Amino acid sequence: MINRINTPEDLPPILLIKDDIEQHIDYDRSSWLQWLVENCKNPLIGIFADIENNDTEANGYAVALNAISPPFTQSVVVMYIFTNGDTHQLIDAIKAWAEAVGANRVEMQTGDSDSVAEFGFVKTSSVVGIEI
Repeated sequence: MINRINTPEDLPPILLIKDDIEQHIDYDRSSWLQWLVENCKNPLIGIFADIENNDTEANGYAVALNAISPPFTQSVVVMYIFTNGDTHQLIDAIKAWAEAVGANRVEMQTGDSDSVAEFGFVKTSSVVGIEI
């Protein structure tokens, strides 16, 4: 079952997941977990967890950002996703949230667009950046 995490009290099932977050961000694990605690009530952040029936373990989780800012973007951006379960369910929950907040698109930055094609993602642009 996919739950949206809205309070710090809802976070414990995902805090125990052994994911690879430190390979994707410049935070250590404890700083990342603190960020989740601080942002679970933020209406622009969607934290979704694939919770087991006993409500104490999670198969995975995803973090998305409501980046809607017309006229520039009408998108929700998947910032991080990790799962040992059904990725489709997490993507479907993000899509439902995106639709509810008025987005017309869900985006994800990835180095391998083929790996997310099965979920309906289509490469539409390239992201470029400047290190500072």
